[in-house]
Amino acid sequence: MDTRTSQKAAARMLEVSRRGGYSLGLFMGWKAKSYLFGLIYLAASIAYFAYVGLWAGCFLMAGLFSGMWFRDYGYLLAAKKTWPFQELVTDWEKVRQIADGELTVK
Repeated sequence: MDTRTSQKAAARMLEVSRRGGYSLGLFMGWKAKSYLFGLIYLAASIAYFAYVGLWAGCFLMAGLFSGMWFRDYGYLLAAKKTWPFQELVTDWEKVRQIADGELTVK
């Protein structure tokens, strides 16, 4: 695993631990860039399909974006459900060391 990726994952784990578990706001903040891109793509696609009169395309794009959001919401619910166990078995000192760059993951 790349060192930067490991550090980012460790920093996120520490943030979740400080907040007492996952929250919708925290999760949405981490995914903000992909949601913004998705909304722009959705708006452009719907505008195009509406312009050419393909209303089924408008509904298809809205459904795809909704599916993306519900998939991520499902990931959030699963993470919230397993967080108490993960918090219990995690060696937080090692996570802190990885986040600070003092320890590398092989």
